[in-house]
Amino acid sequence: MYKISPKTLKIIIGMIITMIIVAIIGGGYWLYSKYSQPQVSPEQHITTNKKQEKKPAKPKGLVLSQESIHSFLEAYYNRKDFGSNQEEYKQYVTPTVFNQLVETDKAQEKLQKGFISNRKLSNSQIFINESQAEAYCTSYYTFDQKYDNSEEQEEDVTTLSVQETLHLIFSEENGKYFVSKIEGVQISPVGLGDTTGSGNEDSEQKS
Repeated sequence: MYKISPKTLKIIIGMIITMIIVAIIGGGYWLYSKYSQPQVSPEQHITTNKKQEKKPAKPKGLVLSQESIHSFLEAYYNRKDFGSNQEEYKQYVTPTVFNQLVETDKAQEKLQKGFISNRKLSNSQIFINESQAEAYCTSYYTFDQKYDNSEEQEEDVTTLSVQETLHLIFSEENGKYFVSKIEGVQISPVGLGDTTGSGNEDSEQKS
């Protein structure tokens, strides 16, 4: 019968102990890795995905309807200060008209900054001529006017009401309409009168 020497036996026992130690360490590391990572529930996963989703882009252009044109008028009139609503009406107008309105805002701001603010559309009457892709819009809006823009006169503010009629001309692109021209018009007793000037000029300047 083959006899194992004491030296060989020690080597074999040492190898077995080493394998056991390696197995224990490996198992412990696997358990640590598994349970140390945060568990994400399906609800949390859905919430995370929603946060990463981009906000849908605003629809561009108009249709020739009362509701759609009124939406443009709200974007055009409603503003806190000069130029604060440019991103709101940009989606409804052609690039040429947008640039004209931006320049008008800059010119008005130089003259009236601190005196005119909080312009808001109250109501509108819209007459649409679909065959000519145009509309006449009588708008009623309010704005705050200060007669002294110094800090000492902050409470000296008057809210004024204005009626203004605009002639809007539209151009069509891919089934949508964009405002390609804005004209201010004057209503006469017998109907719509001649154009009195650029509609980019707000009523505050005319007062």
